[in-house]
Amino acid sequence: MANDHKKGLGCLTLFGSVFLLAGVGIFLWQLTTVYQAWGASSWQPTQATLISLEQTVSHSDGSTTYGVKGQFQYQVNGSVYTSKQLNFHSGSDNIGSYQQDFYQKLARIKRNNQTVTAYYNPDNPSEAVIDKNIRWSMLGFGSIFLLAFGGAGGGIIFAGFWGAKKLKQEAAYQQQFVDQPWLWKKEWQGDYFKPNSKSSFITIGIFALFWNLVSIPVAIFAIPEIWHKGEYWGLLILLFPLIGLGLIAWFLVLYSRHKKFGQSKLYLDAGRLKIGALNQGHLQLENTAQAQFTQSVAIIKIASIHKYQSGSGKNRSTREKILWEDTQRVDLNSNPINFQFNLPDNLKPSDDSNSRSQYLWRLSVDSEQQGPDLKLEFDIPAFPLSEQEKASLEAADSDLFSSSSSTQSSFYQSTARGDWTQLGVVKSYNNSGIEYYFPRLNSLTWSMMAVFGLVFVAIGLGVYWHGAIILFPIIFGLIGGLLAIIGLRAALYKSRVFVDGSNLHYQSGHLAFGRTITIPKAAIKKFNTISQASSGNTKFYNILVHTNDGNKHTIAKNLKVKGDVEAFIEQLKSELNYTEA
Repeated sequence: MANDHKKGLGCLTLFGSVFLLAGVGIFLWQLTTVYQAWGASSWQPTQATLISLEQTVSHSDGSTTYGVKGQFQYQVNGSVYTSKQLNFHSGSDNIGSYQQDFYQKLARIKRNNQTVTAYYNPDNPSEAVIDKNIRWSMLGFGSIFLLAFGGAGGGIIFAGFWGAKKLKQEAAYQQQFVDQPWLWKKEWQGDYFKPNSKSSFITIGIFALFWNLVSIPVAIFAIPEIWHKGEYWGLLILLFPLIGLGLIAWFLVLYSRHKKFGQSKLYLDAGRLKIGALNQGHLQLENTAQAQFTQSVAIIKIASIHKYQSGSGKNRSTREKILWEDTQRVDLNSNPINFQFNLPDNLKPSDDSNSRSQYLWRLSVDSEQQGPDLKLEFDIPAFPLSEQEKASLEAADSDLFSSSSSTQSSFYQSTARGDWTQLGVVKSYNNSGIEYYFPRLNSLTWSMMAVFGLVFVAIGLGVYWHGAIILFPIIFGLIGGLLAIIGLRAALYKSRVFVDGSNLHYQSGHLAFGRTITIPKAAIKKFNTISQASSGNTKFYNILVHTNDGNKHTIAKNLKVKGDVEAFIEQLKSELNYTEA
């Protein structure tokens, strides 16, 4: 394992060195022309005659580059010299319109049999150029390579050395704490856990810096040529600086959150999450009393996450999938903020030994506030009970964290883990009893999915009408149509639940309600939630009613916050006076 890590870090360093050398090399190459032009500032003028002139044009990968080749003759102190160096920028490029403009200027002089001013080195008259000026756009182009390639390469090398140091440190911890894997990382040691807010705003800040250092100069250099040629569609390049401004805004938001809440501390009573047990902890927010929260309620979520890489080469991407989560609503005015979570015993423990497939645990706190929102994330360790802890539980026949299992279990069950009124449910009364109405979603996620799907379909039809093969509308139509259907079904779905004391009735539909389905209380086997969709780190839940005949009835869909969904189920049970066997 250690050798594999060393080999991987060696490859990482080599890979980063290639980028670093490429960026530095191209910049130095452009810098030499600046040095040559600076050294030619004292060169003397003389009249020269153009002997030959050629505009070179190269086409590659959809782009066209231009260059100028030629030869001129001049006299110094009665001696005749010939030079092929027209300027200090040999080769061809498409940075601005310099090459075309320079050629047209010289072509006009040659066509009219005129002389052109050249500049020669008085210390060595055989050295001469026609244009001794500095092309600042080329230096800017080299700077882009220095910042983009050199910065990326330097970052990769730094990450390699930092990773090697971290691996060495973790190896020492593994030898020191053989049976305590929750102490194998430096950030997991100590009495409390720190939020990820600092690393988040630094990461986005560095990314925003490099994005803008590359996109803004490119736009500055490209816009004059685009405007000169009348190719106004090329102004779409301004989208990249606009994205850069958005990244800066994102950085400022993250920075303001860190300044306000970044010193918060998370305490776990056991120093870690124990899989298969009841876990307690508390959150100490920075300056809670002075924060003046505009919303006094926050959602605490614990999630088991599978972080994995898919694809290869250019198509490689890193994704996260939520395997399990639980939520709880807490009062921000309490100090400290206590919470409890019961973790099932079949969940994956923390494991980052495979960089392509890692299992992480994350606790997040979320509350919309005036000014910076309260959004914190903590990466925390989670491992199963040790044999000693299991034996202790069996011997005591009690909860892990107290000598009184019934007390802790009762407290856990009675704690307000959710608020069903936050689901957007409208409660009313009718002749049959109590009615709960779930309106259509006001969800940007599902609406955007539907719009994106329809755009996909339109693209497929558009390219087909312009001569593409029939395969394009079929593929684009199937993918886009599926996305549009899923988005529209989710956005338009609504349901209604009636409770009359002895029966549960529900209706659901998209454009209109369907028929009423009645489930007698005696036929209900159990209620549960299931998640079949997610967007980013947000899971959506359906409420299912299982009946004794083996059927499943979905009475509500696409609900957020598991604790709120479970609170609604408890509300239904209470209205039905129902107790699961």
